[in-house]
Amino acid sequence: MKCEDCIATIEDYLDNELDNSQAERVRSHLNACAECAGVYDALEQEQLVYSRYQRDFEVSPAMWAAIESKIEHEPARKVSPGRSLRELLAGLFATPRLSFAYTVALVLIAVGATVLVMSYLQKGASNDPTEFAGNKGVQPPPPSAGVDQPATPQTPGVQDGANIKNEPGPRAATAPRPKPRVVKQPPSPEQLVREAEGKYLAAIAILTRDVNRNRSKLDPLVLAKFETALASINRTIEETRAAARGNPDDPIALQYMLSAYSKKVEILRDMARN
Repeated sequence: MKCEDCIATIEDYLDNELDNSQAERVRSHLNACAECAGVYDALEQEQLVYSRYQRDFEVSPAMWAAIESKIEHEPARKVSPGRSLRELLAGLFATPRLSFAYTVALVLIAVGATVLVMSYLQKGASNDPTEFAGNKGVQPPPPSAGVDQPATPQTPGVQDGANIKNEPGPRAATAPRPKPRVVKQPPSPEQLVREAEGKYLAAIAILTRDVNRNRSKLDPLVLAKFETALASINRTIEETRAAARGNPDDPIALQYMLSAYSKKVEILRDMARN
């Protein structure tokens, strides 16, 4: 199972709406793929937050009966013929849940920040690090004022024993050792790219679910063009992923892979808007 197919059905798997064979395929993929497992954990945590939500009031049976009665007596509204499909979709996505556009916007902002950080780290890695070179040694302090020191050091025993006892030499001040600086290691470019890829896959899963929900409303010719574009970009994603996996230190390959994901998000957003 591919990552995109797994993420597209991961929400149904979480809600126990898949048959046994398909659920087993998703379960096996989650055990083998850390990225999809991370998406599953995020959805599970989100569902847990919603399940713990406490309402400020209790909905009584009498209130439900009043709502049903009002719905039955309310006249049905007629949709004007001039209303565009875009307005209909906007009304669907204006429900109280988080809309796909809002979710994708957050994901794209996070991905953009991740790519910028990755570029910054790659630029920093090309420079010679000198800030954390460390001290080569501690220089001895200058001699105290008024104390004569010989130009060349003399070995003990050459001087007179009485002079050694009566005239102690100056003590060198011990300089405090500098504490080693603890440098927090920034995330590697590979980790940032893996995180960005996971966010793109999550955005693609959200958009794919919304597009499939309204697929029957799309014009057949427009739908065929979108399907052709999606097939082409899917091939590009597979090729760029293989290149990025084979050359994890090549920023060009990583950039092409993220650009392919971004193009697929753009195509799916256009499908949802039409």
